[in-house]
Amino acid sequence: MVIDFCSNDPIIQDTCTAPTAMDASAATLNATLSRVTVQTTTDNWAVTAGATQIKLADDGTAGHGMAQNTTESFVLSGITNPSAVGTFYARMYTYTANTWTGYTNAGSIGTMWTTVVSPSAPRRRFRLPLASRSN
Repeated sequence: MVIDFCSNDPIIQDTCTAPTAMDASAATLNATLSRVTVQTTTDNWAVTAGATQIKLADDGTAGHGMAQNTTESFVLSGITNPSAVGTFYARMYTYTANTWTGYTNAGSIGTMWTTVVSPSAPRRRFRLPLASRSN
């Protein structure tokens, strides 16, 4: 799964403008919730983080990926919040392999800062709905 953080719009495959001062390059995966079981480990998942993009990849072993028709949740930390009041979006893409080509599903969510918060404020947790668009 790839998550792009954008300030301009939630439209899949549109050009992505980074939210002001947001930084996800130090993102780490703390835990997963898979098939209604909370995992205190990363459950065979790894994070590749960039300033405004996070890639979550399983280890390629059968049974370790996302299962159809289930809810998968990831707890991430180390993300610096945007510094400006306003809306930003998370565009999410899922892939069948860790080569990151030819996404299979995509969707997006939006959130709005209504007051300026410290960039180091406690993390926000989002449930990321998937499969809102198929490629």
